[in-house]
Amino acid sequence: MKLPDTFVPEKNLETDIDRLLSNKKKFYQPYSTSLDNLIVSDQLSVETIYFDESLRKIQEAGFERHLLPWESFTIILGYIDGKIKNEFHAAAKDMASSFGCTEWLSMAVKRDRDVLVCYANPKNLVWDDSSKIYKPDGILSFDPALSTEISIKGVPSEEWVDLKRLSEDFVKYFYTRKFEELPDEINSNDDYAQIFLPAEGGIWPVGRGANWLKYSLSTSTCLKRISRGVKLKK
Repeated sequence: MKLPDTFVPEKNLETDIDRLLSNKKKFYQPYSTSLDNLIVSDQLSVETIYFDESLRKIQEAGFERHLLPWESFTIILGYIDGKIKNEFHAAAKDMASSFGCTEWLSMAVKRDRDVLVCYANPKNLVWDDSSKIYKPDGILSFDPALSTEISIKGVPSEEWVDLKRLSEDFVKYFYTRKFEELPDEINSNDDYAQIFLPAEGGIWPVGRGANWLKYSLSTSTCLKRISRGVKLKK
């Protein structure tokens, strides 16, 4: 399996190709749904801003990155289930009650025919105002140990589709559970969990929420979003 042509190793990124390819066979298992080592910020910006601007601002505030999708939904599902820890309760309540183009996630995706290439913890992905798209500033870097490829055969781009139309691999990678194991707030109402995939070719950052679709994931529907940072406990 060929690595995405935008891959570039960094000092703090996994560069073992064998491990990356091995991960692609088991990616549908969440990498970690534990929040024990994380510090999650309250909403840092009430204004909506571009992905690269958001990442820069949360890093200036002392955080490392946005939440990964499975971290975000671990918090949301814990809140819905009534099992969230007190230290995350305020953030969880905000995340579960927000509407509109809500927050950026630490994920970017590219459609390559029937495959969705998922880049975890992307860097150097910036908004190009002249072409009105996101582009790598040089070469995109990402964390291959957490990245993968998922089949999206038969799922259209640039339109909202119900989450239940996506594969089990997709649902577990992004939402941490099988579709039928998700709470009613997410899987029983078509308005609550839908997916908007990008057109083929471009690389787009992923965010949660669009208008009333607060548990949905989208790419090019929201060019700007709000910021929430996360960092590891020392």
